[in-house]
Amino acid sequence: MVNLYPILINNAFVKLKPNSYLLSYFLDNFRTAVLINKSAFDILKLCDGTNTVKEIAQILAKEYGEKEETTTQFGPSDRT
Repeated sequence: MVNLYPILINNAFVKLKPNSYLLSYFLDNFRTAVLINKSAFDILKLCDGTNTVKEIAQILAKEYGEKEETTTQFGPSDRT
């Protein structure tokens, strides 16, 4: 895994609201907000430029009680 430090684009942020999670960003000079699920929120809140992709996978694996390999799979492992 490459040592990339993901970060949200300028002026973008994630926010926990009562009973929902929100991603807010600018698109064509307009503030846009979309509801996201908890796992998306958990990933995006770690994309602050201080964690590598590997560190994010390790944090999520621990938080969700999974093996690190599980957090880095992008699809069925039986693909050819």
